[in-house]
Amino acid sequence: MKVITPFHKICALSGVVVVGLIASQAALASGYAIKENSASLLGRAFAGSASASGDLSTIHYNPATLALVEGREVSFSGTYVDPTIKAKNAEGFGPETPFGAEPVGGRTSDDNAALSGVIPAGYLGWNWRDDINFGVAVTSPWALGTNYHDNWSGNLYALKSELTSVNINPMVSYRFNKKLSVAAGVQAQYLEATLTKQAWLPAAPFPPSPATAVHSKVTGNDWGYGYNLGLLYEFSEMTRVGLSYQSAIHQTLEGDATGVSDSTPDPTLNLGLGGALTGTSKANIVTPENVNFSITHGFNEKWTGHAGVQWTRWNRFHDLTVDIENPNYVGGEISSTVDEKWDNTFFYNLGVDYQLNPDWVFRAGVAFDESPIDDDYRTPALPDGDRTWLSIGAGYNFAECGRIDVGYSYVFVEDVSVDLNDSNPNNAASGSLTADYESNVNIVGVSLSWTF
Repeated sequence: MKVITPFHKICALSGVVVVGLIASQAALASGYAIKENSASLLGRAFAGSASASGDLSTIHYNPATLALVEGREVSFSGTYVDPTIKAKNAEGFGPETPFGAEPVGGRTSDDNAALSGVIPAGYLGWNWRDDINFGVAVTSPWALGTNYHDNWSGNLYALKSELTSVNINPMVSYRFNKKLSVAAGVQAQYLEATLTKQAWLPAAPFPPSPATAVHSKVTGNDWGYGYNLGLLYEFSEMTRVGLSYQSAIHQTLEGDATGVSDSTPDPTLNLGLGGALTGTSKANIVTPENVNFSITHGFNEKWTGHAGVQWTRWNRFHDLTVDIENPNYVGGEISSTVDEKWDNTFFYNLGVDYQLNPDWVFRAGVAFDESPIDDDYRTPALPDGDRTWLSIGAGYNFAECGRIDVGYSYVFVEDVSVDLNDSNPNNAASGSLTADYESNVNIVGVSLSWTF
């Protein structure tokens, strides 16, 4: 029988406090696929995310790792993601008219169009009995954030694009024997999005110009529901493999659309411009399913290796269509479609742990992350390219019941270009845009964990 000492009571109380912080800060998630929901896994480029032990945050990546929890454990992490997206050589032209296409003008570069943010995550695990464990993960698995100057040359395609998420994932694991464990969970997911750009709408038989530009803004949010499944097989105390599946979640983001033309002095003209883009908005989005596999092997008491691969079904994201309903507009509804045509991707990683002593562990890892974006359909809202990760980290047991983990990753992003034109009918209202991009990401994560 376990003896409950005053020290254990303090540890349990600390865990309760952390749970309270998670509940109050989950809505602060900011920034589309976010891996950075674990500081310890960040330190080895997320290698072993479906099979590693000793870290409760793995239940987000494979719920079957919940079976490794002994007693009760709570963990909270915060990860600061600081991307740099440099746009240069941007040249935009407005929609084609009988008078030709007018240059957008404005800034041809932007030193950093990326939005930085902190990604919070929280986890709770409970060993109910020898073969059944319960747990819950609160994470932010999807996010996007870019923001350009209002007068940049690509403003007809994108100004601010922001997506935030909260995912609540209760789960249960079952251990058949010393080798095989399985798990299942349900997911409640909240998405909130904001998209802004400029629009040129002719109000008279003259070519559009910046003086008749409309600042359009679309917002929306919705709850959706899905599930996840996991399997963990322990060949021995030194070797484990994990496999997990996360379902797609279908959501309809509903909100408001507004169009404002501050520079137009004639209220009637302003109504014709901005009014066409004002009403209620709706957009369907599917966050994709993924399959995650990893292996963990202890070479000896000091060294442990990890390797993994994750497949994500991004080809569900064929286009982004926003419908705006306005009874004062001819037909009562207008639609805007952006072709995406994303491809399925793989994420590969390798990592290692070095256990210096019972209290200190050091980590390192590398990864290659394929971009889902086709060169012909890349937009300035997310000018993504293939990414290479270099990661380091450490963990320290500062008390019998407490551990702190830190991780750092530098992500090299492939140089890419945007080349969009109005030969695609869906681009007719936005004209054409060419631009070059250089990007990188700095990521720092810290987590605190308690067992009680």
